[in-house]
Amino acid sequence: MQIPDSSKESGEVKTGSRKFRIGLVLAALVAVLVSVRSAAAQTSPQSAGWKGANNVIAEKMWGNGTSRNYTGTQQDVTDTANAGIRWSRFVVYAPPDNNCTDPEMQHVLAMQRASGVNVMLDVQRLASAGATCTGTTTQTLYDPVNNPSDAQYKSWLANLVQTYKPYIHYYEIDNETNGTGGWYYNNSEPTPQRDATVGGCTTTVDYRNGVANYVLFLKDTYNTIKANDSTAKVITGGLSEWTEECFVDQLASNQAWLYMDYMALHPYGTCPTNADCSGYPNSLERLQSYQTHLAAWPSPYNSIGTWITEIGYYNKKDDPRWTLVPKAPDPTTEATWLVHEMTMLHNNGITAPILWYDLHEESSCDVGFGLTMRNNGSGTCATDTYKPVYSSFRGIADPASDLAISVTPFYPFLTVTAGATAKFTVAVSDLSGFSGGNVTLTASGLPSGATAGFSPNPVSPGSSSTLSVVTSTSTPKGNAPITVTATDSNTGAGDALNSQVTLVVQ
Repeated sequence: MQIPDSSKESGEVKTGSRKFRIGLVLAALVAVLVSVRSAAAQTSPQSAGWKGANNVIAEKMWGNGTSRNYTGTQQDVTDTANAGIRWSRFVVYAPPDNNCTDPEMQHVLAMQRASGVNVMLDVQRLASAGATCTGTTTQTLYDPVNNPSDAQYKSWLANLVQTYKPYIHYYEIDNETNGTGGWYYNNSEPTPQRDATVGGCTTTVDYRNGVANYVLFLKDTYNTIKANDSTAKVITGGLSEWTEECFVDQLASNQAWLYMDYMALHPYGTCPTNADCSGYPNSLERLQSYQTHLAAWPSPYNSIGTWITEIGYYNKKDDPRWTLVPKAPDPTTEATWLVHEMTMLHNNGITAPILWYDLHEESSCDVGFGLTMRNNGSGTCATDTYKPVYSSFRGIADPASDLAISVTPFYPFLTVTAGATAKFTVAVSDLSGFSGGNVTLTASGLPSGATAGFSPNPVSPGSSSTLSVVTSTSTPKGNAPITVTATDSNTGAGDALNSQVTLVVQ
């Protein structure tokens, strides 16, 4: 993310990105499919609700792959589900050595999906230094023009999609590309200037070349993802509030709409709307400026769906060490603004998920953005704290998110011999605003020769049901991702709450 600051208008950019570095498996090469998208406006993702949150919780998740205490991670997952948050955003890099980190990625993904939380991955190109089990090693940045390591990136990406396509269907490509640089030949960051509040942009040749390089990266990534999962959706890297209009215009010049299913935006501002403060620009003005430039694209691409993958307001009350001027003057105002922000975005055409930044901070304790303050066992963060903004987020009306279900065991994967019966517990929680009556459970994704049954079914919120999966001697060996779906009288088309666990048959 980037911290909004008036100095950006003169070209100075203050980056505060909190990248969630996750290692994943390297794999075999895959052929690149060169595809041409059909021209069709995108509808909302099929999901249970539109409320989301970033998960910048690296310290509580990742270890050496052999031993790790996941207590803090489980609390985060529980907090997420209990707030009606149905989307989590992880940032992933391709490091040179993945053997020690991939098992932990599987663990955390399983925890999220078992609690009915969908995961979208923000895919980053190769970093200049990658983590290994014993330290770091240098590696070459992806360069769409002349870098021989491009094949390594596409091979890693192909295996990632193949490995996780039963669980993950949405991929955001890079992050705040318009404001963080790195795509320019001279490795500097040319500064585009707005010609008007909402209007054209003055750009340099280097800037235009940089955007063209990003589109080549987007093309390679889009084709690789689609070749390995034709149902997956590709989202452009969320644009920061820094001259996002200029980047939207240059994407159009490069026909980037051929390599995306959705756009993404980070409309940080001084406050949500004019009714909240007199500062300029506010988030509504950011959104409207972006929408004006998107409207200039040819039909039907000008109606492409937009995800909000980061938004939020910090306040200095949470941590006196935070030196930037707070946007929200106090925690209560922050909580009020969250409701105004989410409502404003939803009422102004954003039907795809909206993800708050963030669930809680990655530093020693929260510095203002997080919905919660997580216990790190010492000092000012020795106790878990649920901030007013968490309660406000939980209370936002969204009938599709009024339930939380958790399926256990989720990790390590439950293993049975072919012909035996596997049993899972499905807990159904009643969230604020629930009014859908009893919940009906179904199971899909069963391996051949297996049957499933729930007892009881339907189940009343606040109780649980046992899922019995009966395999046969003919059931093939291997991993079977099983999806548990919960529906009630409020469930609309495409809004069923899905949770997933993996059964291993041996």
